[in-house]
Amino acid sequence: MIDPYLLQVRTLDALLGNLTPAQWRTPVPRHGDVTGLVRHLAGNDAMVLADLQPFTSTPVGGPTVEPGSDPLAAHEQWRSQSSSLVTHLGSRSPRELERPVRLAGRSPVYRSMREGMVQRAFETWIHTDDVRTSLRSVGPPPPSRHLRSIVDLAVALLPGAMIAAGRGHPGKVARLRLSEAGEETEWRMLLGDGDPDADAAVTIHTDMAAFCRLVAGRRARHDVVLQVTGEEALAVDLLDVASMLGCD
Repeated sequence: MIDPYLLQVRTLDALLGNLTPAQWRTPVPRHGDVTGLVRHLAGNDAMVLADLQPFTSTPVGGPTVEPGSDPLAAHEQWRSQSSSLVTHLGSRSPRELERPVRLAGRSPVYRSMREGMVQRAFETWIHTDDVRTSLRSVGPPPPSRHLRSIVDLAVALLPGAMIAAGRGHPGKVARLRLSEAGEETEWRMLLGDGDPDADAAVTIHTDMAAFCRLVAGRRARHDVVLQVTGEEALAVDLLDVASMLGCD
């Protein structure tokens, strides 16, 4: 649970540590500049820390940094909070990891701490990509096993999100077949009441990292290379709602 998050924290920390003052002011979508993005990321980490607080005997968290603070202060706040998350979650029992925490997003959603940390790893990776994109550089996606955890979370959230968006399909089963590093993994989703073992009404084939970027809102349905078999309208609804699950 901690390893995917720790890997992405170390990657972003190394990237931020090499930025020049001018690069910290580089514009990024949604959050103004790189400094604003790091403050946003720290704020989302702080939600998990706040939900963890009642279940630990020692204070967690880092120094409070007000909007408009300098880049080094924002970096230090995010780094301190990340370290606190790793330290305190490393000593939690399996039962405690099932306690609910808030997920980052457009509306309050509570999932287990285990799933919350998958989202924290996911968002940290995506925002690392945002910084790289602003600097016109690229980096590798997370390992395949980490990407599969992200898809597991998306698949768990999608049926409810589709219903909430008025695009549910009771009784319909959708199948995702996602490829990564030469291997294909399959997920099935029952999109409402019905038989979970029913034949799939639609099958969507695409690249796993591309699907994760779509879930993060960094790709639109039209920007992803897809192969759809079955009900295309169902695929459109599923992919459009998936693109709104992101952490921003």
